[in-house]
This record gives sequence, C-alpha cells and structure tokens, in this order.
Amino acid sequence: MPESEILKNYIKNGDVVGICVSGGLDSKTVALRLRLAGVKVKCFTADIGQPDEEDINDIVTKMAPCGVETIIVDLKNEIAEAAMEAVACKASYDGGYWQSTGIGRYVTARGLLQEMK
Repeated sequence: MPESEILKNYIKNGDVVGICVSGGLDSKTVALRLRLAGVKVKCFTADIGQPDEEDINDIVTKMAPCGVETIIVDLKNEIAEAAMEAVACKASYDGGYWQSTGIGRYVTARGLLQEMK
C-alpha cells in the first residue's frame, strides 16, 4: 500500500503521532502500521471507570506487542462531573436513558486531546 504524503511528512519531520486506542484489533493494526512505516507513535486510552475492562492496564498489555507506548489518562472525575451535569439538565435520549453515555465520548475526546498536547 502506498504511503500518503502526510505520513511521509510525519516521518521526515520526526513528528510523534498520538492515537486514541482501545486495545482492540483496529487500534493494534493502526499503531503497528504507523510504527512499521517509521512514524513515532504514542497511544492514549481513557479510564472513565467503565466496567468493560476488568483492569484498564490490560490495554497497555494488549498494545505492547505493537512496540508502542500507551498512556492511560484518568478521566473518572471528569466523566462523573459531566454525567451529573447531564442529569441535572435532564438530558436524556428519547426519554430512555441519561446522556451520560453520549457525554462520555466528549469527555474521552477532550481529555485525550489535552493529554496529547
């Protein structure tokens, strides 16, 4: 697969590219592809206290075979505050559930982008 001009510039400039990861197949594929192309990669994942990972550090372990550094960003306080604001505003989706689920995407993106800076 031919490399894009953007990718070539990252390599030429020695830029570090930050990516948001979950530790799944897509995350590992992108991280490994970038690293093998010569890009310096730093991975970030958010800990918003969701029970989908028994141990948030498992994501670091899952990403390790790709040869990349993975940083866990603790955003539990931020998600708690945002979720409480959503509930206080009575923000619900079709009246079915509180928008704490949707607000988690905002908290995650904002928190990881701030950490990448």
